[in-house]
Amino acid sequence: IKDTTLRRLYCFVLKRLLGPFIVDGDLTLDQISLTSRDGTMELTNISLNCSYLNELLRKGNPGSAPAVRFRKVIVASITAKVSYSNILEDGISFFVTGVEALVGASNTGCVEINDNNNSKRHDEVDSSCSY
Repeated sequence: IKDTTLRRLYCFVLKRLLGPFIVDGDLTLDQISLTSRDGTMELTNISLNCSYLNELLRKGNPGSAPAVRFRKVIVASITAKVSYSNILEDGISFFVTGVEALVGASNTGCVEINDNNNSKRHDEVDSSCSY
């Protein structure tokens, strides 16, 4: 199977599986990299759906509002590694790198958090992810 055809198949399946987690369920072929010989797939530059993440937070705390809400979340890379020779025992390993999140409480400003342990305060935020 050609690489482009395989990437289209993966893109279709991933849109179905990850749809609610990705902004507008959008995933492009350019964001998918495959190395079929060693069973590695990488997704890059993924913008997560803040409304869906916030809904999951609310459902996880019935009866109480979550302390924070997501305003913007971008994941630089999600890598999945499959051991085809022993998939039933080894399963699939996932590696996530480069997460940047803009979080805030109620109607206050937000704090940007990234995986380099850096943070900075934002007093004006994009309200597109509010609930």
